[in-house]
Amino acid sequence: MLLWSKDVVLCANGPLDCDAKVRRQIDRCGVSVIETPIARLEGKGEELGGVRFSDGTLLPRTALFFSPGQHQRSPLAEQLGCKFCDEDNCIHCDETCATCVPGVYAAGNASRGVQLVIAAAAEGTLAAVAMNSALIEADAESGELAS
Repeated sequence: MLLWSKDVVLCANGPLDCDAKVRRQIDRCGVSVIETPIARLEGKGEELGGVRFSDGTLLPRTALFFSPGQHQRSPLAEQLGCKFCDEDNCIHCDETCATCVPGVYAAGNASRGVQLVIAAAAEGTLAAVAMNSALIEADAESGELAS
């Protein structure tokens, strides 16, 4: 964020939950931290005017970035027996997007903590190529392609 603006404020919406190393880095970068809970966003029309906190104070702002936190919204992968990564609770898969469950592939936000459409599209393409190859190999082994 500091590449875009030197006026960056971290609104933690309560006590900041990070280790001492991260807190020191935030302080070294000159990022202000506000731990007061957020009451609402204010502005006119579609333009942001600021962040109103529960104590009534207003932080004037014209831009806002937020992270909603990521978690699997469907229990399907768990029900199928997929393994999950400890650090980000994403589905564990190899470089072809294959999971530990034969025939099950994961791509995009389900397999990585990166929430980018272009990355999801690229991983989806990798998964599609891997699935197609697996199906061709299975057909070749079964003799179905010769019929």
